[in-house]
Amino acid sequence: MNREKFLLVSVLSAVAVISIFTGVGSSAEEHPEHDHPPPQFVESADNHNGHDHQNGHGEHDDHSDQGTHDDHDTHGEHDQDAEAHDHTEGEDEGVELSEAQQQEIGLRIRKAEGGDLDKELAFVGEVRLNQDRVSHIIPSVPGIVTSVHKSLGDSVVQGETLAVLRSVELAEAKSDYFEAYNEVDRSIIDLNRAREVTANTEKLLRFLKDAPSFTEIRGKQYGDMGSYRTSLLSSYSELFFAEKTFTRKKRLFDDKIASESDFLEAQNAYEKAQAEFDMALDNARFEIHQKLIEEQRTVRVNEFKLKTAERKLEVLGLTEEQIRSLVVKAGLAGDGQVHHCTDSNCSDCKSRGEKDVKNHASAHPHDQQMLAFAEIAVKAPFPGVVVERHITLGEKLDEGSAIFTIADLSDVWIDLQIPARDADNIAKHMNVDVDSGNGQRGTGTIHLAMPVVNEETRTALARVTLDNRAGIWKPGTFVTGRVRTASTNLKVVIEAEAIQNIEGQDVVFVPAEHGFKTKPIVVGKRDRRRVQILSGLSAGEAYVSRGAFELKAVMVTSGAGAHAGHGH
Repeated sequence: MNREKFLLVSVLSAVAVISIFTGVGSSAEEHPEHDHPPPQFVESADNHNGHDHQNGHGEHDDHSDQGTHDDHDTHGEHDQDAEAHDHTEGEDEGVELSEAQQQEIGLRIRKAEGGDLDKELAFVGEVRLNQDRVSHIIPSVPGIVTSVHKSLGDSVVQGETLAVLRSVELAEAKSDYFEAYNEVDRSIIDLNRAREVTANTEKLLRFLKDAPSFTEIRGKQYGDMGSYRTSLLSSYSELFFAEKTFTRKKRLFDDKIASESDFLEAQNAYEKAQAEFDMALDNARFEIHQKLIEEQRTVRVNEFKLKTAERKLEVLGLTEEQIRSLVVKAGLAGDGQVHHCTDSNCSDCKSRGEKDVKNHASAHPHDQQMLAFAEIAVKAPFPGVVVERHITLGEKLDEGSAIFTIADLSDVWIDLQIPARDADNIAKHMNVDVDSGNGQRGTGTIHLAMPVVNEETRTALARVTLDNRAGIWKPGTFVTGRVRTASTNLKVVIEAEAIQNIEGQDVVFVPAEHGFKTKPIVVGKRDRRRVQILSGLSAGEAYVSRGAFELKAVMVTSGAGAHAGHGH
């Protein structure tokens, strides 16, 4: 039964009460021996049962629960101050209702007791995007927009292409990469040849040390030694013939056949040839090792240049896999020549609609390769929704231009504005009930409670993360967040609906000798259902927990006023 119906019933009941005062009430005079208060429905910790009356005026059966009379005696002790007012005998200022009327309004009586309250604080909040899952897409290179694949509100998956740009800067960076790539390739070839020349030359040097004959020299395979084979064999040949001449001249000189001058000339030529051969050996040994070191250094330098070119491409947005596939896709095989793609599973070919695998080798003309060489795809960093788009086909984008905003809406932030007076009551990990005002409700946990109060708004920020996989929370809308904090160990706590305000005074209705009377109280803390009583009602006292509003209506309509139950 809602309040309006109760009020109507109460007014009707008031009329009935007035009739009781004028007519039906005389039955009390006809039966003076029955001086009992009207039966009540007691809803207390003792679970009192209802009273059983016979015919309304016959002899009363014993109450199954004598606690009602005991409670009244107890109330008398608690209400000694209230009873200090002089009541003239027979004076009735209470509100009386018949048992049927009490049942109709659902009147209930409970005993006041101690308990806890759930203190609830309500704050204004705003639904916001989870900034940890928002990405402002900015192309890594300036360029011309050649295609746009996504529009506002579209869903995207991680790695999906949003748009394609054609960039001169990217083409230059790729060119630098290929130049470095080819330099590394060539320097590695040179290094390998230097290693082969060094190994073969060292073998020849060791062979010549053993003074082989020309027959042995002519029958040996030497491998690649560059110019060292010719120079070393030529020097060895001169030494070989100089030695033969010197030996013959010496024998003739010893036999007194050759002159001393011929002998000395042959000796001088031999010594010169020996010196030149030794020098040739040393020079060859030094040069081959020096050349090997230089080629190794060149490889390291070129590899560093290649790494630098790779890092630049990574900064421009290419992945490691894309960089590795550049050589194949561009048709360069390290020799500076353009080659056709021969990969039947080439994704680039498929993206261009080239499905004829048989003719796949001729699928990429040179101009198409160069065109793709300058293009870059802008991709989504994670799954989400396009919440902003600032790009059109053919637009020229400068460096730093934001073209899309992608947001993951699977969860959202609720930013609550906490007044400075309540900031100390809010902490991390507290539960928050969020209400949109149109039937949408959710529960989250505070993960951020700012310790600083804004100087202008005098509020602090508390942030809650809410699950939004159902998509019911729309960023930009306002909500109410309610935070519950507990108040414990309160001596007296009663139902909130039991408290009525009459002429500016908070009161409760308590059982009286004749019906019910009001009792002034002082309230303290409260939550949605219950209120702390600071004074006026003690623990164990009975009070009307349900039906107080209807009693007030009867009191007002009967003219009893605010002082009903108090003899002044």
